[in-house]
Amino acid sequence: MLPASTILFQADGPQVGVVNSRNQVELRKVTLGHDFGDTIEIVSGVRQTDAVIANPPDFLTNGMRVAVQSDSGSGRGN
Repeated sequence: MLPASTILFQADGPQVGVVNSRNQVELRKVTLGHDFGDTIEIVSGVRQTDAVIANPPDFLTNGMRVAVQSDSGSGRGN
């Protein structure tokens, strides 16, 4: 389950931005399950341990370097 605000709806289908160990963005194609309004079930594409980007901008691209904030700073997703 992820907040609906983490999903990017791109021409290639729904994607989620994940921050890798080098503080770079990886856009991952995801398969959506049930939509519960504020949250959406993710069937495949990300793991529970992935650092998902909260409220990603539309211009997010693979390899983009990002500054990671603590969870309280909302720089990383759930």
